[in-house]
Amino acid sequence: MFSLHQTDEKSARLVSLFNDLPPASQDVVLGVIDLLRKARDKEQKII
Repeated sequence: MFSLHQTDEKSARLVSLFNDLPPASQDVVLGVIDLLRKARDKEQKII
């Protein structure tokens, strides 16, 4: 499990990296995150 400090560092890094991407790449990242969430949701329904 992550501590709050580790989570904050990861979130800050994620936002920084995301903001450095061009808009088209940001759209791709958001699409991948949506797909990952959908896959997780399907997996949780199976269990």
